[in-house]
Amino acid sequence: MAAKQSHRSETTGRIVLFPPRSSLRKGKARHPGAGKNHGEERAAIGDLSEYERSNQADDYPRRTIINAIAFAFILMLTIAGVWLAETMAMLQKNQDCTLSGRRNCMDIGAEVRDR
Repeated sequence: MAAKQSHRSETTGRIVLFPPRSSLRKGKARHPGAGKNHGEERAAIGDLSEYERSNQADDYPRRTIINAIAFAFILMLTIAGVWLAETMAMLQKNQDCTLSGRRNCMDIGAEVRDR
């Protein structure tokens, strides 16, 4: 019993060492421009000032209206999804009832006439 426990601890405690990536490529640089001046690469990116925010104030009422419309749209999609799931579940229940050979599976809302 002791031999089995020591064998288990040896297999679970095994560490596999992988060689570093630089030795896989025989000392070559990872990126083609790794040894070059980094200022040249930054100049190729371009000016990012066009993406900065302007000094104008945000239009909060417009943002609020857009957020309300987005919320209403998502709420509508959620309600439609729940309705669709319930309809599919009801159809599956009725189909299972019919395929099992039972009668009176469907709920029929018959109106009672007063004479």
